Amino acid sequence: MSQPKSSPVFSPRQHETAAALFERLFPADDGLPGAAEIGVMGYLENTLTGYAQEDAPAYRQGLDCLDQAAVDLTGLHFAACSDEQKDDLLKALKAGELAGFRHPTGPDFMDMAIGHMQEGVFSDPVHGGNRDKLGWKTIGHPGVWLSHSPEEMIASEPVTKGGRFQSLEDLKGLNFTRPDGQLPVPPQFDPDAGLNPPDGEADVILIGLGMLNSVVAPLFAEAGLKVVALEAGPYLSRRDYIPDELQQAFYARASLGPKFNSESPRWRRNEDEPTQPATYSLGRMVNGVGGSSYHYGTWLRRFHPHHFRARSRIRENGWDHLLPDHSPVVDWPISYEDLEPYYSRLEWDIGISGVSHLPRIPRSRDLPNPPSLPYRFGEVFREAVERMGLQPYPIPSGVNTVPYRGRPATTYSSWTCGFGTFDDSVWMPAAECVPKALETGNLDLKARCRALRILADDSGRARGVEYFAPDGQVHVQRGKCLILGTYMWENLRLLFLSHDDRHPGGLGNNREQLGKNVMTKNFAHVLAMFPDQVFNRHAGSASQSVILEDFLYEDFDAEENGFLGGATISAEPSSNPLSISRETPPPDISAWGAKYKEFVRNWQHLAMLRVQPETLPHTHNFVDLDPLYRDKSGLGLPVLRITYDMRENEHKLSQWMEDKCEEILLEMGGQNPWPGPRFTGVGSCHDLGGIRMGEDPTASVVDPNLEVHDTPGLFVFSGGVFPSCPGINPSLTMMAMCTRAAENIIHRLTNNDIG
Repeated sequence: MSQPKSSPVFSPRQHETAAALFERLFPADDGLPGAAEIGVMGYLENTLTGYAQEDAPAYRQGLDCLDQAAVDLTGLHFAACSDEQKDDLLKALKAGELAGFRHPTGPDFMDMAIGHMQEGVFSDPVHGGNRDKLGWKTIGHPGVWLSHSPEEMIASEPVTKGGRFQSLEDLKGLNFTRPDGQLPVPPQFDPDAGLNPPDGEADVILIGLGMLNSVVAPLFAEAGLKVVALEAGPYLSRRDYIPDELQQAFYARASLGPKFNSESPRWRRNEDEPTQPATYSLGRMVNGVGGSSYHYGTWLRRFHPHHFRARSRIRENGWDHLLPDHSPVVDWPISYEDLEPYYSRLEWDIGISGVSHLPRIPRSRDLPNPPSLPYRFGEVFREAVERMGLQPYPIPSGVNTVPYRGRPATTYSSWTCGFGTFDDSVWMPAAECVPKALETGNLDLKARCRALRILADDSGRARGVEYFAPDGQVHVQRGKCLILGTYMWENLRLLFLSHDDRHPGGLGNNREQLGKNVMTKNFAHVLAMFPDQVFNRHAGSASQSVILEDFLYEDFDAEENGFLGGATISAEPSSNPLSISRETPPPDISAWGAKYKEFVRNWQHLAMLRVQPETLPHTHNFVDLDPLYRDKSGLGLPVLRITYDMRENEHKLSQWMEDKCEEILLEMGGQNPWPGPRFTGVGSCHDLGGIRMGEDPTASVVDPNLEVHDTPGLFVFSGGVFPSCPGINPSLTMMAMCTRAAENIIHRLTNNDIG
């Protein structure tokens, strides 16, 4: 037990209470260390004096309330109670049964403490916990390794790297710069260009140089157009990639997205409820040139042809009675055939790895690279579902499996997804597309410049953008054509904030369609234990995942199932220590205590299947500006307010898919499958809708070429324009759609048809 001591955060009594609390959350037993020996208190104090210092008052309040409850109920301070008494108090705390807790509530305080316990035990030692890598050693995770051999990926015994446990400290000599000696960013990039005032009117203004605008930037520049790009973040490069799960992973602190984190939306399930901070499943966004492609999972898949005919398919099959009230499902105004040439071009420009001959997905040519190497968990899954008559296949991925266009083949690391690329095998537009645009001399890239509002003239046409420069100056960049290409939430916010006399509700909102038909994905999942099998899910990357699309095909019968839509089911590798600690335990095990510790120690025998579902639009799911809350950027602009919940159709779909996952896990040899949470967050990285694309200006925001109906000259390149939300990763379709629209813009500009 840690003794009371001087603390920068706690009084001696609070420190003693906290140390006793964490030792019960992760207790020492069977000769294995607990929270005290692992150094969780050191981690906590580092965190509450740094990253989470705003939580310190709530922590002190919670510790005081816990100690007082112990005195009231047992006559002893919490630290002096027996282990059994402490556990009883913590169970009551989690259940909200201890008196005195108001803010934080008992359950909220317990959840906060559990989260910090997991981070203190399992994050890299650089953060003050996981002393001597004892957390990793306790569960047998070898830590940070940036490559795995084919034999390790398929091994049936634990992959231990010879008993070596590797952390950031062990990698400090690793050269995180390009092995070919190239500069970390293109030599044509001027990091201080944002300090220069605007230099006349641009042909094209790219508002945000995230993934989509990065992909189209060379198209405009190579066409000889004058292009200005305003990007709120820096030009990130390989020197910024650090395999630090706590600090950089999108499911943890997501430090590569400081702007996104400072303007995170508020959320409520229904209109009559108060808001709370938005929750996230797959995570938060990156701010910087190339956007969230820095940490994307590299899954680059095509939508199926029928996904572009959602309403017609319902009508043709007689499924109208299954369509929920207040669900305005529509067809896309463009077809699969319209996008197929762009799918094919992008697949070859990127170098997508995968299998080409897939049922129901017509293509004009094969993928350029072979699929990823197999891994044990994926093979067990594949064999089981094939016995069930299903058709699994390896995910199409933006990771090189063989050398391609100057990039090497992948070294297969679980530290690739969410951290950048340490071996240059991952396609990222900041490294592949933006340099091409800069080389033309036609792209003026102004990094660290934040767009404040889009400006329209008296006729309602978009003419420029007001932006905040790195030195605090506010400038106006004029242009013939403006392309809004930030992330979906920020696209919506800028459109709302750019209201004027001709657009009193925001640009694109004269027919009150802006923010409507928002769709996101909640990734239900099912887990099972395999006592006699070892999966080594840490010895591989997300690009090796094996998926099922059988429940997405056009003949997946809505009438028989009783709901509309389908889903992807996936078996994914890539397990790092912190993510392992957050896996959902079985219903009879809490996320703390001796049984939780045993559960985490058995991570090698744990398997999980994830569901990526289709989501219908619902009129009760929408976005507007929050009337009260402001961002923390220093500008104090309103944040978004998301009103969103899973509706009955989506619950039916998830339940069916969860049952199917359980059936598959049992066929694989798993025992006693159990579901994880179904609602996993209102933000998912697959957030779509709100800026609907359509022919009818009364029912959509942008036209089929992505131009805003009521604001000519303004285009939106975003998944926000999607009319529907298939259970497929949207990135490739977003890029194909925007490349098509960019070509239309180039044609119009060269013919003086814009501006």
